Amino acid sequence: MEKIILLYSDLEGTILRESDSKYDDTDMYNFLKQLSRLQELMDAKVRMHIVSPISQNQMTDILEKLDKSFTSFNRLQKEPIKKLKYIEGAAASSKDEFVTGPQQDFTFNRFVKKMDSRIVALKRPSNPDDKNPAGFGKLNYVKGWTSMAQERYDVKMIIYCGNGMNDLASMDYVNSKKGGFVVCPDNSRHEAKAKTKLVGRKTDLQGLTEGIANINKLLEKRLNPNKEEPEDNDQQSL
Repeated sequence: MEKIILLYSDLEGTILRESDSKYDDTDMYNFLKQLSRLQELMDAKVRMHIVSPISQNQMTDILEKLDKSFTSFNRLQKEPIKKLKYIEGAAASSKDEFVTGPQQDFTFNRFVKKMDSRIVALKRPSNPDDKNPAGFGKLNYVKGWTSMAQERYDVKMIIYCGNGMNDLASMDYVNSKKGGFVVCPDNSRHEAKAKTKLVGRKTDLQGLTEGIANINKLLEKRLNPNKEEPEDNDQQSL
């Protein structure tokens, strides 16, 4: 049975900067480098998913950019275990949340042709008064993919990267699973930071990279117990 690591991530303020909804290529390379190292240490492949209430056509554009970043990274890796799989799946706002007006059919048809097939709609709560519909949709997606993956693969680790209120339920779910970790950048709500010790000192993608690097340090320590740890080490245990 194939060994995998499930990685779920929010977008805004995590993969993408809060200030301009972009990421620097160098920052992304460093993030992917830590994921590659994680694969080596775990002898398992990372399967990454993006969950965000942005529109599905926006998600399509972001996945296209991420695919290019993954391709550039993989070209530099000679060993198969260091190469990363492309984003496996994503969840975003459903079509009818932003396709409106008299041109709906025309717009919808154009949109469907463009949309990336890896994207599904975030499920909406049955209660229309739910104050956190995005959180409900994210949790539903994370639960669904995790359950399916556990039937098909040997899931060695589950990681959730997020920073906001609509990430909290998914964080709780991942924390409850064996091998579950939550990673937050410094620009996270205090409620999110309270879910984990893996909080980066930097913001956005750089903060996530720090968090994944700390997981790698924990794994390296387990593989080499005699290795000295930094004096300010405050990491959760594996």
